[in-house]
Amino acid sequence: MILQLPLILLQLPVVVVVVVVVVVVVVVVHVVVVVVVVVVVVVVVVVVVVVVVVVKKKKKKKKKKKKKKKKKKKKKKKKKKEKKKKKKKKKKKEEEEEGEEEILRKIMKAGNQNKRKKYIKLL
Repeated sequence: MILQLPLILLQLPVVVVVVVVVVVVVVVVHVVVVVVVVVVVVVVVVVVVVVVVVVKKKKKKKKKKKKKKKKKKKKKKKKKKEKKKKKKKKKKKEEEEEGEEEILRKIMKAGNQNKRKKYIKLL
């Protein structure tokens, strides 16, 4: 059948031969384009899926590390707060122990209205 095709084409007029050749070329080009597009789409989809999976794995690992660091920072902050509370308690005890005369002197020396109010409350 294939060997007979060139012989049939020789018997037909030139215009018919040209039309048949153009149609065959167009069909072949379309098939090739469709195959190439399908291959490109499949490759892009596979690459995107791989990238998403890798990024998710990396994010999970990073989140765990960040949580550990945050816990350490919170512990440090608690210690600082406890120290500040202890200092405030010591100051209050010292102020209560001082006599009225010293409190009056502090009121006179206080350059700040808030400090004066604090010492007046102690009286």
